This record gives sequence, C-alpha cells and structure tokens, in this order.
Amino acid sequence: MTAFVLGNGQSRLRFNINNLKSYGTTFGCNAIYRDFMPDYLIAVDPEMLDEIIRHRVHHQTNVLANYSAHTKISTIETNMPGIMDSGNLATLHACQLGHKVIYMIGFDYVSNTKYSNNVYAGTPNYKSKTGPHVLTVTEQSWYYRTIIMLLRYPDVRFIRVNGNDYVPPIDEKNFVNVEPEEFNKEIPIFLPEVKPSQVTETVQLNPRGFPYKRSRNEQI
Repeated sequence: MTAFVLGNGQSRLRFNINNLKSYGTTFGCNAIYRDFMPDYLIAVDPEMLDEIIRHRVHHQTNVLANYSAHTKISTIETNMPGIMDSGNLATLHACQLGHKVIYMIGFDYVSNTKYSNNVYAGTPNYKSKTGPHVLTVTEQSWYYRTIIMLLRYPDVRFIRVNGNDYVPPIDEKNFVNVEPEEFNKEIPIFLPEVKPSQVTETVQLNPRGFPYKRSRNEQI
C-alpha cells in the first residue's frame, strides 16, 4: 500500500499533485483543500479547522485532527510526545492505516529566506508572506517527532522527495531522500521547469546535538 503525504512547503509546487490519486492514497494538510482535495485532510490549528468546517470540507473528504474538534471530524490517536504538527500527524495516520511505502512531498523543513516558506503564506489563517519562518525549536521538534515515528514503524519505508535540495538530519534506515528526477521515473508528476530554491539557512543543532546537514548546493 502506497501513500503520498503532502506538506505545504514551496517545493510542492514543483509537482503536479492532481495525478497522484492514480498511484495511491493521498494525505494533505490544512489549506491544501483549497487547491487539491486529498483522500485524508489533517489539521491541528483550531482556526484552520474552523475554516475547514465552515467550508463543509468534511462532506467531501475525510477530515481528521488530534483532538475532538467537531462531531464530523475524526480524532487521530497519537501517543506521541508534545503537540503534533499537521505534517507528522498526516504521516502518522498513513502508518496507522497500514501503508508500507510513504512518499513525503513538500516537506521542506527550511526556508531559502528568513520569511515563511509555506505555499499559503499571506492567506487567511497563515502568516504573512513577509512573516518569519518557524523558530529553530520548532524545526527541531519536527525532526524529533519524525524520528520517533520512524522508530515506531520500522517496517514502513519513508521516502522524502527532495524538492528543495536540502537533506534533513534523519539517519534512520527506513528514511531516504530521493531526487525529483528519480521519483519521476515511478510517479511522473515532476515539473522540471519549476526550479528549486537554494537553501541558505545557517547551521543549527538537530535534536540529537549534531549539526544539520547542509544542502549540496549550500555555500559553507
């Protein structure tokens, strides 16, 4: 069983996600429903959930959260430390449903500028386009929760499609990064004319205390 978990990092725009349902089950986060209706839509922010309910998205697809937000919205049991972000929660739910191959698209982690890297920046329930990217502590929590999930599901293969030329500091054997061109050989949805951003983030420490791995295109 193959799943595609769609984050809202800018690199997602390098892919024609409209054709993904022909290849597996799709999981999306937050405002992605404005452009693409995934098989499962996951959100954790109360204001975003209010928008989703107001637009009656739960009548069009499966909407889930990590708490009882509405009688028509299912709750995902996480048993994970801290407050789950929507991307990791969507990936976790794909695991819970029994998917053994999970592609992660639009999981950028970093921004090529100091500003928000989200596709929906500047729209309702999001930061402005000139708002700051997430705090370092938030990035670290993303990695931390991902690593715990990888350890809990060692029989699941997690494949991050590297749309922004950045390699996250995750070393578990069941997590790999693939280039868009390689991914495109199996799932032909890559748009090569859309160029990646160049990662220029400074080195920080990951949850294990090691420096983040730099992009192959980043200047040291």
